[in-house]
Amino acid sequence: MRQASAIIALAACAACAACDSGGSSAPELADGVYEVERVIDGDTVVLAGGTHVRLIGVDTPEVGDCLAAEATALTRALVDHQHVYVDICEDEPEDRYGRTLAFVFSGTAHVNARLLESGLAELLYLSPCQSYVQAFAALEAQAREAGLGIWAQCPPP
Repeated sequence: MRQASAIIALAACAACAACDSGGSSAPELADGVYEVERVIDGDTVVLAGGTHVRLIGVDTPEVGDCLAAEATALTRALVDHQHVYVDICEDEPEDRYGRTLAFVFSGTAHVNARLLESGLAELLYLSPCQSYVQAFAALEAQAREAGLGIWAQCPPP
């Protein structure tokens, strides 16, 4: 009887641990205003409390690549140590790395869009998070036609 109770207790603990983790290390967020603690790179920021947020719909150059520092600098100028509005993708709130997927607004600036219109990001189509895909495609096309940022200064991959 004692052994059966121990097994049931262990199973209950394992079930609780699985429920608490939710399969992800990122705390669950809701849409709202949060402070940005730091900027990792052009398309990833860390909120106060440690939640990593990946900007939806944009792909900026990786650290060490052409114009990566400029993309990071723009994101930093827009959001670093600022209160921003985070609009989370309801249908796919996290990526495979556990980062929260979101559109980020700083004041009146749509940060994701600013990166595209500056030519410091390219469109990254993430289904089902498509709220701004047509507007983002137009911004990318305008930056490309104007020869801004990566469209003029970086060699094609």
